[in-house]
Amino acid sequence: MLIDMPEADVLEILDDTGTFNEQEWIGTGKQECTDLPNFVKSAREAARAVPDSVIEKIHLPSPDVLVADFVAWELPRISSEIISTKPSGQYSLKITAPS
Repeated sequence: MLIDMPEADVLEILDDTGTFNEQEWIGTGKQECTDLPNFVKSAREAARAVPDSVIEKIHLPSPDVLVADFVAWELPRISSEIISTKPSGQYSLKITAPS
């Protein structure tokens, strides 16, 4: 279950057993255990989920690709060329006003 995480002080994830309030659970010294309420487990999984926007950017192959096809793909050539720049070319002593 993926849930968009709001940027608020209280993260509300509702299920059949309650509402998760991060102020009651995060930074309070409570230890993680196997008998956590379902709403806490749901909030934990939502916080651990990799956002779709990140997954789209890393170009993962489709889950439908066969392993044999995946390992047969040719990867881009990695260059062993060392590219260096001089720090003096990256900075200027001229002070200009922002435009």
